[in-house]
Parts: sequence; C-alpha cells; structure tokens
Amino acid sequence: MSIIKSIEKKIIIVLLTCLIVLPSCVFAIDNVPDAPEGTIAVGVDISYHNGTIDFEQLATEVNFVILRCGYGSDYTSQDDANFETYVKACVKYNIPFGVYLYSYANTVAKGTSEGEHALRLVEQAENEWGATLSLPVFYDMEDSGTLGTCDASTKAKIAQAFCTVLEDAGYTTGIYASKYWWTTYLTDSYFDTVIKWVAQYNDECTYTGSYSMWQCTSSATTSAADTTLDYNYMIENIFVGTSSSSVTTTTTSSISNAQIITNMGFVNSNSYLTGVLLGATVQSVISSISKASSATTVTIKDASSTAITLGTVSTGMTMTLTTNNVSNTYTFVIRGDVNGDGAIKSIDYIRIKNYIMGTKTLTAAQKLAADANKDGSVNSRDYIRIKNYIMGTASITQ
Repeated sequence: MSIIKSIEKKIIIVLLTCLIVLPSCVFAIDNVPDAPEGTIAVGVDISYHNGTIDFEQLATEVNFVILRCGYGSDYTSQDDANFETYVKACVKYNIPFGVYLYSYANTVAKGTSEGEHALRLVEQAENEWGATLSLPVFYDMEDSGTLGTCDASTKAKIAQAFCTVLEDAGYTTGIYASKYWWTTYLTDSYFDTVIKWVAQYNDECTYTGSYSMWQCTSSATTSAADTTLDYNYMIENIFVGTSSSSVTTTTTSSISNAQIITNMGFVNSNSYLTGVLLGATVQSVISSISKASSATTVTIKDASSTAITLGTVSTGMTMTLTTNNVSNTYTFVIRGDVNGDGAIKSIDYIRIKNYIMGTKTLTAAQKLAADANKDGSVNSRDYIRIKNYIMGTASITQ
C-alpha cells in the first residue's frame, strides 16, 4: 500500500491536534509498514547494488538518503563504486544525506582504518563534490565472520575507534545493526552512548532500547529505482546543522520560535545560538526556516544592526523570528570565530591571547565563541585549540 494510505489516519489525527506531520510530498514509495508514532522523517539507504536511481523523483518521495561510502579498511578499491555519482545527485537535487561504511573489522586497528576510510570519502565529498553532510556517518556492524567473532568489549573498542576518527574531525557518528545484534552482540555499555539505527524487518520495531532510526524493510518499491530499497523511519531528529529544516512542516497554530530553533538543530542558551555550521550562509538559514514554517518571518542583522540577506553567518549577528505575533531575538555564536568575520583564522586566537593578557575585552557572544573546547571558560587551551584547528591537527565542533 502507499505511504499516504498507510498513515492517512495518523495524519488526520496530527492535523487535528496541531502536531508536526510528515511532508505531503512523501507518497510514492510502496510496500512499507505503517509509520510509527513520532516519526519525523522518512528515507532510504542505498549502495551501488541499487544501480541507477532517478534522484529527481526520489527527492519528492523521501526526506533523506543514507549512502554507502565503502566497506572495510582504507583502500580505494573498497570505495563504493556509485558513491561519487550518488553524492553529486544528492547535491544537485538538494537531498539531505548521510553515509555508512560496512565493517569487516576484527581488531581495533582495523576499526581505526575503517574510520579513516569513511573520513577520506566524506572529506572528498565535501571538498571536491560540493556536498555537506546532513546526517551522521554510520558504522554498519553486522558481519558475522569478522566482527561476530569478537567479544563484546572488543566490538565496543572497534566501534569507538571508528567513531573517534570521525568525531575528532568534527563529524557526528552513529551505529547501524540489526535488532538481533543490538540485543545479542552490541551489549557493552559503550553502545548506550551512541546514535542507534536499528534494522528489523517487521510491521513494528520491537527493540526495547532507545534508538533514533528504524530500518523497517529492504523491499520498498518506487519507480525511481529498478531495485527494491531499504526504507527507514527517523524517530529522533539526528539531522546536523540547518538541514533538519527539510524534515517537517508545521501548522501555524502549533509552531513556536523555540520549536523552530530546536527543529533547526540549533542550541539556545539565554538567547545565544550555537550549533550553526561554520560557513553557513545567511541566505541558507533564512531559506531553511522559511521552509520549516511558512508562519515565520526571519530577519538577520549584522554587527552594525543592518538587516542582511547575504554573507556568512558569524558571531555577533542577530536573528529575529516572528511567529504568530510573537518575536524573539537571538545572537549567533560560531565557536572559534571570535572576531565575528564568519571564519576561524589567526586573528581569532590572537584575540583570545590578548583577552587572557588583559589587553582586550570580549563581548558575551565573543566569549562563547572563544570557548573553543566548550569547557565553560576562556583560557590558553582555547588559544591552542584554535591554533591547532588552523594547522589541521584539531577539530572545533559547533
């Protein structure tokens, strides 16, 4: 049956109660179970096995795609043959995407190499193909002949080794496994700390632990693909940066400025906003919020209080959201961008050094931006973190 039929009753209930609903454009993929309560997005995961995909059509049917970037250790021969093609198609048709790498590791060293494999391809996608990851980098743990031979502690160490490589480079990570693996093999306490993507081909997911995404079938059908596809329901918002704006549409009566901030993936602390991706444009933020809520007016001003629609979001800029006649103003904070030019450069760590020496002052927003390691204070460790970031030996997460 089609998705619009399978969740028709839920959509009616949601509209009546003024809650978030799935986009009405998602309707043309068949042979999937009903959407569970709380679903905020639907998507497919694909690899070269799926062959040629009509991404223009797929963009009207899903909210996101997870692409296999490769498998095993860091050898170019083990890159997914269609990864570049798929990435460029997602960019062309503005489809939010994440990636996964299939693991054959049975040692921690191999877990690290697999992390380096994923990182190489993710960085190539961003630096050469114009992409920006909108979802985590997932580690696919299901191979019984390799990972399956390791004890629970070693599996956890392998997973942590993979994730550390990506996280140190500033990427969000997650783990994919079947319900059986989650309940039988991935039992170390480390796995309680990760984003979980659970595979169970069933009418409902019966995994009793917490999880963010459910892969419900490998038999979804659409005219956008010649093969069947793996289909997924996102239960918790795991979009990164501003990409979550493409997830939901919200009725005028139910949306609030606070909800918009949360849906965007930003973090609001006393009207200071962190979580905005370094390099995000003013235009993209305005566009994303406008798509998320047609009831909201967005005004972004630069440090001189001039309304702008172009340029890069930087520390000290303000954003005013007006929804249902309620207005709230927030100040952007880009960690590492201390001087407010939207970039992280030597002038930023010099500004911190002068602040520590007492020869320069910082505004409240600048102090938050200067706290590059997020320990709640501005000190020499932040100076070093920014300097090392510029040299390419450290990361700064927003």
